[in-house]
Order: sequence, then structure tokens, then C-alpha cells
Amino acid sequence: MIVINNRKYKNPLINVLFGEYEVNQNGNSRNGESIFISYKFDNISLGLETLYDKRWLKEIKINDKKDISNYISDITYEDENGWISLISGTYNCFVNKIENNIFVFEFNCESEECGEYYNILVNEKVKIDFEK
Repeated sequence: MIVINNRKYKNPLINVLFGEYEVNQNGNSRNGESIFISYKFDNISLGLETLYDKRWLKEIKINDKKDISNYISDITYEDENGWISLISGTYNCFVNKIENNIFVFEFNCESEECGEYYNILVNEKVKIDFEK
């Protein structure tokens, strides 16, 4: 389920992509493929862009919940008023592998951008095809 400013949304269309990245993080340089998840529902698109490596997702054990908050590079939000990045707020993100290739992504975000307040909660199962 997705909740935005106390309004609930169910059954989003979920799309998973992997993209190459190169980053210096905490004094360490690394590169690889990271996950981007988009959730589409009604006239809204919500995106979770990470620097969490594809290899790390594959290695997660079933029922092992990982805090990936430090690997979030952007949270995007788009509606009829346009597109905005919500990364300047506070957020937490966790991933839990519940079956082979099935993960639950939980994240919350509180942000105020351009005079608008956003309180977003996401708790959705995501099927990941690692061969794409």
C-alpha cells in the first residue's frame, strides 16, 4: 500500500530498472548496477532511486531485512502539477527478501518542497527480474 498525505492508494503499477552508477560514498569509490523502482497509480508517479547494488540484492537471504536508507539517491514525485525531487526531506528505506526474486520495499519520506508538504509511506511487494 502507498499512503500520501493520509490518502491511501492500492495496486500501483510497479516498474523495476537497473542502471549503472559510479559513486564515492563514505570515502569509498564503487560502481555497478543499482535499482530504480517506479510506482504509478491514478495520475501520480513515485520513484525510488538508489545506489544499492544489484549484487547486494541478489545476496540478501530470505526474511533478512536490510536498512538501505544510506543508499537512497532520490525520491521523485510527479502529479498533474509537475515533477519534484523529495530528497531534501527525511526518509528511511528497508528491503526484505520474502521469496526468490520477491522483495518488500518499505520507505517513508517527509519533505516540504516549493511550499507543499509530502508525507509518503510505501509498503509494497516488488518482483525483480535480475536478468533484465
